[in-house]
Amino acid sequence: MVEAARKYNRIVMGGELRSSKAAREAIKFVHEGKLGKVYMAKGIEYAYRTSIGHVKDSPVPEGVHWDMYLGPAPYRQFNENRFHYTWHWFWDTGTTEFGNNGVYRMNFARWALNKNTHPVKVQCSGGFFGQDSDQEVPNVMHALYEYEDG
Repeated sequence: MVEAARKYNRIVMGGELRSSKAAREAIKFVHEGKLGKVYMAKGIEYAYRTSIGHVKDSPVPEGVHWDMYLGPAPYRQFNENRFHYTWHWFWDTGTTEFGNNGVYRMNFARWALNKNTHPVKVQCSGGFFGQDSDQEVPNVMHALYEYEDG
Protein backbone atom coordinates (compact mmCIF):
# COMPACT_ATOMS: atom_id res chain seq x y z
CA MET A 1 0.00 0.00 0.00
CA VAL A 2 2.85 2.34 0.83
CA GLU A 3 4.51 1.69 -2.54
CA ALA A 4 1.22 2.23 -4.40
CA ALA A 5 0.55 5.45 -2.48
CA ARG A 6 3.97 6.81 -3.41
CA LYS A 7 3.70 5.66 -7.02
CA TYR A 8 0.30 7.27 -7.58
CA ASN A 9 0.90 10.25 -5.26
CA ARG A 10 -2.03 9.33 -3.00
CA ILE A 11 -2.71 9.40 0.71
CA VAL A 12 -3.65 6.03 2.19
CA MET A 13 -5.62 5.84 5.40
CA GLY A 14 -5.76 2.77 7.51
CA GLY A 15 -5.32 1.37 10.97
CA GLU A 16 -5.60 4.53 13.03
CA LEU A 17 -4.83 2.55 16.17
CA ARG A 18 -1.20 2.31 15.13
CA SER A 19 -0.71 6.02 15.74
CA SER A 20 -2.05 5.84 19.30
CA LYS A 21 0.66 6.22 21.96
CA ALA A 22 -1.20 3.84 24.29
CA ALA A 23 -1.53 1.23 21.53
CA ARG A 24 2.15 1.47 20.63
CA GLU A 25 3.10 1.05 24.30
CA ALA A 26 0.81 -1.97 24.65
CA ILE A 27 2.26 -3.61 21.55
CA LYS A 28 5.80 -2.91 22.75
CA PHE A 29 4.89 -4.57 26.07
CA VAL A 30 3.67 -7.67 24.22
CA HIS A 31 6.61 -7.76 21.80
CA GLU A 32 9.08 -7.51 24.69
CA GLY A 33 7.63 -10.74 26.06
CA LYS A 34 6.22 -9.24 29.23
CA LEU A 35 3.04 -11.32 28.81
CA GLY A 36 5.02 -14.47 28.11
CA LYS A 37 4.70 -16.29 24.81
CA VAL A 38 1.62 -14.96 23.03
CA TYR A 39 0.10 -17.51 20.65
CA MET A 40 -3.38 -16.11 20.08
CA ALA A 41 -5.17 -12.78 19.97
CA LYS A 42 -8.85 -11.91 19.79
CA GLY A 43 -10.32 -8.86 18.13
CA ILE A 44 -13.82 -8.10 19.39
CA GLU A 45 -16.27 -5.53 18.05
CA TYR A 46 -19.57 -5.16 19.86
CA ALA A 47 -21.47 -2.47 18.05
CA TYR A 48 -25.22 -2.48 18.39
CA ARG A 49 -26.83 -1.09 15.28
CA THR A 50 -30.41 0.04 15.15
CA SER A 51 -32.54 -1.58 12.48
CA ILE A 52 -32.50 0.06 9.05
CA GLY A 53 -36.10 -1.10 8.64
CA HIS A 54 -37.74 -1.53 5.27
CA VAL A 55 -37.51 1.27 2.73
CA LYS A 56 -39.12 1.32 -0.72
CA ASP A 57 -37.10 2.22 -3.79
CA SER A 58 -37.44 5.86 -4.82
CA PRO A 59 -36.20 8.26 -7.50
CA VAL A 60 -32.53 9.19 -7.36
CA PRO A 61 -32.16 12.51 -5.50
CA GLU A 62 -31.09 15.46 -7.59
CA GLY A 63 -27.32 15.80 -7.74
CA VAL A 64 -26.64 12.16 -6.81
CA HIS A 65 -24.76 10.18 -9.47
CA TRP A 66 -26.23 6.87 -8.40
CA ASP A 67 -24.47 4.77 -11.03
CA MET A 68 -21.12 6.21 -9.94
CA TYR A 69 -22.03 5.76 -6.29
CA LEU A 70 -22.66 2.05 -6.89
CA GLY A 71 -19.31 1.68 -8.63
CA PRO A 72 -18.76 -1.88 -9.86
CA ALA A 73 -21.74 -3.25 -7.91
CA PRO A 74 -24.75 -4.37 -9.97
CA TYR A 75 -27.15 -1.54 -10.75
CA ARG A 76 -30.11 -1.35 -8.39
CA GLN A 77 -32.90 1.16 -8.09
CA PHE A 78 -32.08 3.96 -5.67
CA ASN A 79 -32.97 3.13 -2.10
CA GLU A 80 -32.12 5.15 1.02
CA ASN A 81 -31.10 1.93 2.75
CA ARG A 82 -28.40 1.38 0.13
CA PHE A 83 -27.12 4.94 0.39
CA HIS A 84 -24.58 6.64 2.63
CA TYR A 85 -23.70 4.71 5.75
CA THR A 86 -26.21 1.87 5.42
CA TRP A 87 -24.58 0.60 2.21
CA HIS A 88 -22.46 -1.50 4.61
CA TRP A 89 -25.38 -3.85 5.20
CA PHE A 90 -25.78 -5.17 1.62
CA TRP A 91 -23.81 -7.92 -0.10
CA ASP A 92 -23.19 -5.92 -3.29
CA THR A 93 -21.49 -3.01 -1.56
CA GLY A 94 -20.82 -3.89 2.06
CA THR A 95 -18.53 -5.89 4.21
CA THR A 96 -20.65 -6.44 7.34
CA GLU A 97 -19.68 -4.87 10.65
CA PHE A 98 -16.59 -7.07 10.51
CA GLY A 99 -15.33 -5.23 7.44
CA ASN A 100 -16.61 -1.91 8.71
CA ASN A 101 -15.05 -1.84 12.19
CA GLY A 102 -13.77 -5.34 12.87
CA VAL A 103 -10.77 -4.76 10.62
CA TYR A 104 -9.38 -2.36 13.22
CA ARG A 105 -9.57 -5.04 15.91
CA MET A 106 -7.96 -7.63 13.64
CA ASN A 107 -5.24 -5.17 12.65
CA PHE A 108 -4.41 -4.69 16.32
CA ALA A 109 -4.43 -8.48 16.93
CA ARG A 110 -2.13 -9.10 13.95
CA TRP A 111 0.18 -6.34 15.14
CA ALA A 112 0.37 -7.86 18.62
CA LEU A 113 1.18 -11.26 17.13
CA ASN A 114 3.69 -9.68 14.75
CA LYS A 115 1.88 -11.21 11.77
CA ASN A 116 2.83 -9.37 8.61
CA THR A 117 1.57 -11.95 6.16
CA HIS A 118 -1.87 -13.14 5.20
CA PRO A 119 -3.39 -16.12 6.98
CA VAL A 120 -3.31 -19.49 5.21
CA LYS A 121 -6.82 -20.44 6.38
CA VAL A 122 -9.90 -18.39 7.24
CA GLN A 123 -13.13 -19.77 8.63
CA CYS A 124 -16.11 -17.51 9.05
CA SER A 125 -19.69 -18.02 10.18
CA GLY A 126 -22.56 -15.83 11.24
CA GLY A 127 -26.13 -14.86 10.65
CA PHE A 128 -28.66 -12.09 10.74
CA PHE A 129 -30.53 -12.13 14.04
CA GLY A 130 -32.98 -10.07 16.03
CA GLN A 131 -34.15 -7.52 13.48
CA ASP A 132 -36.54 -7.42 10.58
CA SER A 133 -35.10 -5.14 7.93
CA ASP A 134 -33.70 -4.86 4.42
CA GLN A 135 -30.22 -5.73 5.73
CA GLU A 136 -28.64 -8.68 3.92
CA VAL A 137 -25.29 -9.22 5.65
CA PRO A 138 -24.84 -10.88 9.06
CA ASN A 139 -25.09 -8.78 12.20
CA VAL A 140 -23.42 -11.53 14.24
CA MET A 141 -20.20 -12.97 12.91
CA HIS A 142 -17.18 -14.97 14.03
CA ALA A 143 -13.97 -15.36 12.02
CA LEU A 144 -10.96 -17.52 12.74
CA TYR A 145 -7.62 -16.91 11.06
CA GLU A 146 -4.84 -19.47 10.97
CA TYR A 147 -1.30 -18.51 10.05
CA GLU A 148 1.44 -20.61 8.56
CA ASP A 149 2.97 -21.32 11.96
CA GLY A 150 -0.37 -22.47 13.34
